Amino acid sequence: MFRKFFLGFVAFVLVGVISVPVFATPNFIVPDDSGLVAITSPLGDDTYLAGGDVVIDSDINGDLFAAGGSIIINADVKGDLFVTGGQVTIKGSVGDDVRIGGGSVTIYGDVGDDLMVGGGSVTIADTSTIRGDLLIGAGNFSLYGTVNGNVKAGFGEGRIRGNIGGNADLRYGDGELTFADTSKIGGKLDYWALSENSALAGIASEIEFHKWTNGSSSSSSAWPAMAALALPLTMLLGSLGTFLGILIIGGVLILLLPKYLPRIVESVKKDYWNALWQGIVFVIVLPLIALLIAFTGFGISLSALIMFSFFSILILASVPVSMANKGRQFGGLAIGAVIYVLIGLIPFIGWIIRLLLFISGIGIIFMDARQQVKKGNY
Repeated sequence: MFRKFFLGFVAFVLVGVISVPVFATPNFIVPDDSGLVAITSPLGDDTYLAGGDVVIDSDINGDLFAAGGSIIINADVKGDLFVTGGQVTIKGSVGDDVRIGGGSVTIYGDVGDDLMVGGGSVTIADTSTIRGDLLIGAGNFSLYGTVNGNVKAGFGEGRIRGNIGGNADLRYGDGELTFADTSKIGGKLDYWALSENSALAGIASEIEFHKWTNGSSSSSSAWPAMAALALPLTMLLGSLGTFLGILIIGGVLILLLPKYLPRIVESVKKDYWNALWQGIVFVIVLPLIALLIAFTGFGISLSALIMFSFFSILILASVPVSMANKGRQFGGLAIGAVIYVLIGLIPFIGWIIRLLLFISGIGIIFMDARQQVKKGNY
């Protein structure tokens, strides 16, 4: 009875959350055989994509999350934009906030609200207007466009050729900062450097110089770069680690046990709810059993063996739910791994969906092991 009630409750919650219109039909785009993702037709709702090269030539009528080696966005994004890549070029306009982490970043289009960028080289062209605030962490920073709000930036070399409507907090230590004669700051200018820069006189109505010291290089000067880079890089590295882990573990299983993954993938499709239920029981009960055995004082080795088995299954759990095609195992594993990673990036509900998939993966591995033992195969 409890089992039916619990599964019914989980289904009710998922249906209720997923049926919210903004999350109703997200787009998951995977690369072709060459690693290219090309968007040539308008897409409604939020879009999640990853590839070696990403080219977007049609509007995205929602939020966009993109990851790749080279990313070029020639069209407009109506919602938020989140990008991680080696070389990032934004030529279209973005309706809301933008978060970018990349090696080389160039922005030509308008940004409807705040812009946060972390990169080796960051350029905001003279065709761009940032209607909110700007937060930058970069080695080289060039602002040719207009920022309506405040600017907070940490950099090695900076060039300001545009205008800033609000306050500016600029930290460059022993680097260099130059302003064009026509550039203006509407609010106050605070800058951190080794020495005062007389060339900045007249740039703002109020200017305050802060002496750069060795201590400030690791504290006050570093926070803009850290803040700009932390979130996109953390998500990128975490997603990349998950993707590579699934590929490596799945690849080893395909090579050593070619019949294993197709068998459990078929099982999880046929009996998903039972796999989910047994996965929940496995996650809760097995560590408790190991803990109780360890407390007896006589079962330390057995407890360690149980926990080793537990963590081994945890490591394997993402693989079966990532198989998109059991016929072409390597290709199906790669495509499924991309989808599995992208699901986790869906705001608010992505981690819930991936957690349930992960737990069902645990359950199906546990169920398959029991069945094989009963058949005498182990």
